[in-house]
Amino acid sequence: MENENTNANTNNSLTSNNYPAFATVNRVTVKVPPFWKIDPAIWSAQVEAQFHLGGITNDLTKYNHIVGAVDTEILSQVSDIIQKPPDTDRYNL
Repeated sequence: MENENTNANTNNSLTSNNYPAFATVNRVTVKVPPFWKIDPAIWSAQVEAQFHLGGITNDLTKYNHIVGAVDTEILSQVSDIIQKPPDTDRYNL
């Protein structure tokens, strides 16, 4: 996965000021706005902007953020896709 794990990893070597020589942040949080029924295109643009700002490029991560953010009323209309998503390219349905 691309920078989306939960732990911050550091190496064991310390600099002269006792800080790790490097640290890697592996999880980036995005805030997906509530779905706009009246203008899905604008909502989609907002979501894409959040993914860009968060550095999220992984298809499965994007898909999971969307499924988690969309209202159950909308999800019920596409339940076949939600229950059996494709193995690849889930986000770009």
